[in-house]
Amino acid sequence: MPIYWIVILFPLTRWLRSSEVSGFTFLDFWFLLPGLSYPRVHLIIGLAWTLIFEMFFYYVLTVFLRITIRDAVRNTIAALVLLVVVGEFLGIRRSGLVIVMNPILLEFVMGNITALGFQRFGRQRRTGIAMLVAGVLAAGLVTFYTTTNVALEQNVLVGVDMLPRVGTWGVAAWLLVSGMVFWGPQVRSRLGKMLVEVGNGSYSIYLTSAISTEMISRLMARIPIGFLRSGPLVLREGIALVCVILTGMVCFWFVETPLLRWLNGRYKSIFRRRVAATAPVVRV
Repeated sequence: MPIYWIVILFPLTRWLRSSEVSGFTFLDFWFLLPGLSYPRVHLIIGLAWTLIFEMFFYYVLTVFLRITIRDAVRNTIAALVLLVVVGEFLGIRRSGLVIVMNPILLEFVMGNITALGFQRFGRQRRTGIAMLVAGVLAAGLVTFYTTTNVALEQNVLVGVDMLPRVGTWGVAAWLLVSGMVFWGPQVRSRLGKMLVEVGNGSYSIYLTSAISTEMISRLMARIPIGFLRSGPLVLREGIALVCVILTGMVCFWFVETPLLRWLNGRYKSIFRRRVAATAPVVRV
């Protein structure tokens, strides 16, 4: 969340000049809350729509962590499944419900099942490779045989065709991720380590991509170099992609990583003080 707040500071200046901003819309996009203006969702960065569902998952998980750490993940799975089932009966195409009862929450359930499975069984190389191959095949089949784009942001935010999305793209993505988790290949090459680093910085790349894409497009249009303005589309898009990744990695190295270290340090400091305060005093 703090990284998100930092990234939206620039586009926030545009919104503050807009008459669309009010107290409720500000709270919606600032804290990534389920909005109360269905079918419209107030977003200051378009890509942040995925974070609304992610934050809701964290809110639910936090509630159960406060109750019991041991069964928090299992309880979260049960709660999300229950919400989705209830949503199928009530209908989710309403303010708030389109987020908290959306079938896309089942993708978080799949991730939690993978986490519990890995915690129980550890690395399973053959199983992981099999799931990875199945994920590649599933993604290929979905790409070539799906007639409608059920992965569209608009469909998700209005609650249309969500079960087909989860059953196609959701399952394919789950198989790919779970396959890598259970396989757990050792990365030793320089290229592999570089790709792992890019993966670690994917959150910053994702959040900054909209802003960096706009800035890079403007810059390329003004630079007096022919191939940047009228060169092959693949070349121009490739250069833009590299620049977007580099911009995100700069955010990861100099903003996200130091901020996470500081927050972790604060958490550990608070935890140590609480432990010291509750520790019994032994008098001699």
